[in-house]
Amino acid sequence: MAISPSLMEGRASSLMGNLATANKATTRLKVTASMEAKELMANPPAVSTKENMATPKGVTGSLKDKVSTEAREVLTNIPEDTLKESHGQPQGYGQSQGGGKQPHGNDTSHDAAAQYLQRQQAVNRYHSFAAESKGNVKWYVDGASYFWAVSEALEQARESIYILDWWLSPELYLRRPPAKNEQYRLDRMLLAAAERGVSVNIIVYKEVEAALTLNSAHTRTALEALHDNIRVFRHPDHVPTGYDLQRELGKSIKALTNFDLFKASGDALKAVYGTTGDIVLYWAHHEKLLVIDNGKIGFMGGLDMCFGRWDTSSHPIADSHPGDLDRILFPGQDFNNARVYDFADVKDWDQNKLDRTKSSRMGWSDVALSMNGPITRDMVDHFVDRWNFLFKEKYSKKNPGKYHKIELPPRDSASRGDRRSRGEDDYLGGLTEQFSRGMNRLRSFGEHDEPHDRDRGHRSHGSGDMPRIQMIRSCAEWSSGHPLERSIQNAYIQTIKEAKHCIYIENQFFITSTDDKQKTVKNKIGAALVERIIRADHEQEPFFVWVLMPAVPAFAGDLHDKDALGTRAIMEFQYDSISRGDNSIIVKLQKAGIRDTSRYIAFYNLRNFDRINTSKTMADAEARTGVSYEDARKEREGELGAYPDESSGRRAREDYQSSRGDFSSSREGGGYQNRDYGGRSERDDYRADERRDDYRGQSDEYQRGDNYGSQGGRDPYSHPGADPRFASRPQGYDGARQDEGGYSQQGYGGRNERNPYDHPQADPRFSGRQDDRYGSSRYDERPGQGYSRQSGSRYDDRSDSRYDDRPQRQEHQERYSGSSSYDNRPQSQEHYSGRTDQYQRYQQGASKVGDHTLDTISACYMDHGPRVADLHWDGNPEDEINAFVSEELYIHSKLLIADDRIVICGSANLNDRSQLGDHDSEIAVVIEDPTPVESYMNGRPYTASRFAASLRRYLFRKHLGLIPDQRWDQPTENWTPVDRDPNNYDWGSPADLLVRDPLHPDFHRLWTSTARVNTETFDRAFHPVPSNRVRTWKEYDSFFSQYFIIPGKKDQDVKAEIKKGKVEYGHIVRSEFPGGVQEVKEWLSRVRGTLVEMPLDFLVDAGDIAKEDLTLNSLTYDLYT
Repeated sequence: MAISPSLMEGRASSLMGNLATANKATTRLKVTASMEAKELMANPPAVSTKENMATPKGVTGSLKDKVSTEAREVLTNIPEDTLKESHGQPQGYGQSQGGGKQPHGNDTSHDAAAQYLQRQQAVNRYHSFAAESKGNVKWYVDGASYFWAVSEALEQARESIYILDWWLSPELYLRRPPAKNEQYRLDRMLLAAAERGVSVNIIVYKEVEAALTLNSAHTRTALEALHDNIRVFRHPDHVPTGYDLQRELGKSIKALTNFDLFKASGDALKAVYGTTGDIVLYWAHHEKLLVIDNGKIGFMGGLDMCFGRWDTSSHPIADSHPGDLDRILFPGQDFNNARVYDFADVKDWDQNKLDRTKSSRMGWSDVALSMNGPITRDMVDHFVDRWNFLFKEKYSKKNPGKYHKIELPPRDSASRGDRRSRGEDDYLGGLTEQFSRGMNRLRSFGEHDEPHDRDRGHRSHGSGDMPRIQMIRSCAEWSSGHPLERSIQNAYIQTIKEAKHCIYIENQFFITSTDDKQKTVKNKIGAALVERIIRADHEQEPFFVWVLMPAVPAFAGDLHDKDALGTRAIMEFQYDSISRGDNSIIVKLQKAGIRDTSRYIAFYNLRNFDRINTSKTMADAEARTGVSYEDARKEREGELGAYPDESSGRRAREDYQSSRGDFSSSREGGGYQNRDYGGRSERDDYRADERRDDYRGQSDEYQRGDNYGSQGGRDPYSHPGADPRFASRPQGYDGARQDEGGYSQQGYGGRNERNPYDHPQADPRFSGRQDDRYGSSRYDERPGQGYSRQSGSRYDDRSDSRYDDRPQRQEHQERYSGSSSYDNRPQSQEHYSGRTDQYQRYQQGASKVGDHTLDTISACYMDHGPRVADLHWDGNPEDEINAFVSEELYIHSKLLIADDRIVICGSANLNDRSQLGDHDSEIAVVIEDPTPVESYMNGRPYTASRFAASLRRYLFRKHLGLIPDQRWDQPTENWTPVDRDPNNYDWGSPADLLVRDPLHPDFHRLWTSTARVNTETFDRAFHPVPSNRVRTWKEYDSFFSQYFIIPGKKDQDVKAEIKKGKVEYGHIVRSEFPGGVQEVKEWLSRVRGTLVEMPLDFLVDAGDIAKEDLTLNSLTYDLYT
C-alpha cells in the first residue's frame, strides 16, 4: 500500500516538533498506561516490563518516554499493510532465546546500550540495529580475488585489525601459489602488522569439539604466540565452567546410545541438546568480518579466512603437478573434499587423508564484499560491541591484564558516535536523524521506476551517488547480550515482496516455510516467495525466481550410510521446502492454480570436472629420482609452514623474518607503502615496473602483457598496457574509454541500442558456432536433434571459436604444464641449500623429464578455453580415463539480488539457524546503488543499478561459462580493495549482452539448455548423486553404489572392490564409453560452465529418507533447520 507524501511529511514534522519540545522539557512526562500497553504488545519485553523499559545511560526517563511514545505513535498510525511492506513483519521482537536470559552482571552501560539499540530497532528499516548509511562497495566472486584484496588491506593497516570468523586458519595463504607467496600467509601478515604496532583483535567461534574439527584453540594459541599485539577471543562456552560432558557420559556425543542418555544427568542432557538459555551447544557465531584501521575499509560476505575457501572462478579441482611441485595451489589441508573426508587435526599441516593423485578437491563458489565510507562505522560498532560483551562476560576475569575493552576513538559531530556512552543530546540527535532518513525513504518508494527518470551512463562513485548500504544482523542474548534481532529475515521478506521483476538467490541452504503449519521450520521467506509469485500470476506479469544451492550439504559419507543421517535430514528439509508435501513452495503454487510452476521459479546446482595430471611424467620422475611424488610433496608442504606443535608461534616469526627478504627492504616504512590510506604515493605504486617485483615475482609467467583467453581485440578482463591490472586503466566503472564526465564514449552497451541477441557472424567469439546455446542460431530448439551421443549430434564436429586451433591453445598448454618459458624451476643443486633431500631430488629429476600434460583442464568449460577432445596426454589411454574426476561445485554464497537493483549479501544462510536471530549469529548488508545502468527487462528498456546488475550478470556468465579462465597469478583491478579500484565490468561485450535481459525468452533458452546439457553429460559420464535417475534406494544402488569405491574403506576391501570393476568415487564410469578415452573427451566437450539442474525427483519414491533416531528427533530438529 502506498504512503502519501503529505502523510509522511506531516508525521515527520510532528515528530520533529515533539522531539524539540522534549529536548527542552523541564518537567517529567509520563507514558500513559494505554500507550505503554500498546508498546508492550508490539515489542514483548525480554524479561520484566521494568527491565525492558530501562532508560539508556544519560537519558532522562521523561525524554526517553517522550521519544518512544512519539516514534511509536507515528509508526502505529501508518497503515498496517504499509508497515509490513516497508519494514517487514517483526517476529518475536524483543524476546530472548529459549525463554531465558544469560546473566551479564550489573553492567549498566551494556544495559543502556541494549535499550538504546532496542529503540533504534523500532525506527530503523527492517528493525535493524543500524540505520541506512552510505559507502563505496565492491564485489568479489570466489576466493582468489577476495583474499588478494584482503592481503593488500592487511598490508595497509596502521592502527587496528578486527576479525570475526566462524573458522580462521592461521596457515591460510592469501595469494597462490604458496611457493611464490610465502610472505602472504595469514599468520605472517598478522605478525607483520603487529610488529608495526597494529592492534589485532580476533573473535572466532568456539566449536563443539565432539561435532566439529575447527580447532579454534589452535587458532588462538598459534596467533597469540606470535606477538603481544594479537589477541583472540573464543565464544561461546557450551557448558557450565568446570563441567566435563564427555567425562560424565564416558564417550563422545557421536557414540551415544539411548541407554547412555537414559543414565545421564539432567545437566548432561541439556548440554547434549542445547535446550537452555545458559548452555549453548550447537548455535554458532557464523559472521565473517574484517575491518581495518577503525573503519577505513571493511570486508564481509560468505568467506571465512580458513582452509578450503580459496578458489578461482574456474574452480580447478585437480592439483597434481608432477613437473614442478612449486605449482601446487592447495597445500596440505587446504586440498579438501568435504564429501569425501572432513578436516581432521587441522593444526597438523600434512594430516590430509585425501590422495590428490586419485581424488579431486571440492570447488568453492562464494561472494564477498569490500566497503569504505560511512557504512564501516556500523561494522566497527558491531565488532566492538561483540568484543566488549565477551570481555565483560568471560575475558575480564581470564588472565587479568592481557585483554582489554576496546574504546572507540571520538567521532565528529556528524557521526553517530559510540552507542554505549551517549548522552541525552546524542541520543535524541541520532534518533531524529535516523527517523528522518526513514521517512525520506518511504516518500521515495515507487519513484524513478522508468528508464527516462534516471541518468544514463556509468558514473564513478562520488560523494553524491554513493550506494545506500544498511547493515543487518541476526543476534540475541546468547550471542551479543542484546534483545532478539532478526533484521536479515525482515530484509529478505520485504525485498521479495517488493520485487517487481525477478529475484536471484544463491545460498548454501534452502530451508524455509510457507505458513504456520510447518511447526519445525519457522522462517517465512518461503511464504514471501509464494505470495509474490501468486500475485504475479494473478496480474499476468513476467516474474521469475532463480535459486542456486548445493546438490548435497558438504558432509562426508555415502548418502545411504547410517552415518549420513544428518546429511539426509538437511536434504529432506530442503526438499520439503521446495517441492514435497502440501506446505512446499511448488505444491502451494499448484494449489493456487499455477500448473506450470517452472514459469516462475526454478532450482539449480553447480558441478564441474577436471583431469588429474598422473601422466607418465610422474612415473618417469619417480623412477629417475627414487622418490615418490607424494613423499616429495609432503616435504615441500611441510616447508611451507606446518606447525609441529602448539609452541611453534615463535618459529612462525622466524619463518616470516627469513622468508620476506626483499619484500621488506623494497618498501618504505617498515616494508609498506608510505602513503595515506587509500591514496597514492608521489610515485604511483600501481605502475607495472614498480609493482611487478613486489607482487608478481620475476618469472616469465608474470611478465606477459596479454591475458590468457584474448583473441584479436582486448579481452574483456584484461587491461591495456604492460601491467594488465593497472597501466592506462579507464577511470570509469566499465571497461570502455571514458570521457571527462566518466561516461562511456562507446555508447550504451557499445551496440547503439540494437537487439542484444543479434550478434553478427563476424564476431570472433560467436561466429560459426554449431552449439545452439551460444552460436548465431544458439536459441533454436532443433526438432529431433536432441542430445544424442551418436555421430551427427549438434556437438560433433562443431566449429566453435573457443576451441579453434589458435595461439591461445599453445599458450594454455605452456602455462598449465611444465614445458615452456613459464617453467622457472630451479636448475641447480645450489638453489636447494637448506632444503630436505626428497623434495630436492624430485625437483631435479622432474626438471629433466619434461611435462607436456596440463595440470588442470578447468579452463575447458570457460570462455575461450581449449576443447577437451583436443587435449594432449603423456601416457596410455586407460590412465587418462582414470584421471578424469568430477564433484559438485559447492555453493557457499549468501546472496539475494532483486530486479538488478537491490543486493543482500552477508554470512546468513537461508534457514532457521541463520534467519531466526536466536540461533546462529549473522551479519549482512542491503545495497542499493543509485548509479544507473541502461538495460532491458523482458525485452523493454529498463534502468538497473550498476552494482546489482554487474554482479548478477557476472555470476550468470560464470555459471554459463561465458567468462574467461581466471588465472590465480594474474590479478586485475577486480582483485584490489574498494579504496584502490572500483569493479571493472565489460559492459556491452557480446557475452554481457547474452545475459543482460534475464526475462528475455532467448536468455531463458540459453540458461535452461545449458543446464540440461550439462546435467545429461555429467549423469552419463560420472553417475553423480543426487540425480533424477534415482527415485528409490534400489535405483541408488544400481546407478551409483555398484560403480564406485566409497572412501574410507580398508585397503583389503578396496582391493576387492577393484576386482569387481569399481572405480574411485567421482571418476568416469567406463562401461558408459565403449569407444574409450576419445569418446569420453568428446562427450565432456559438451559442458559449458558449471550450471546443472537440481534433481528434485531424487529419492522421491523412497519414502522418509531421514528417519528419526537418537540424533534426529523433536529435540534436535532445530540443529538441521
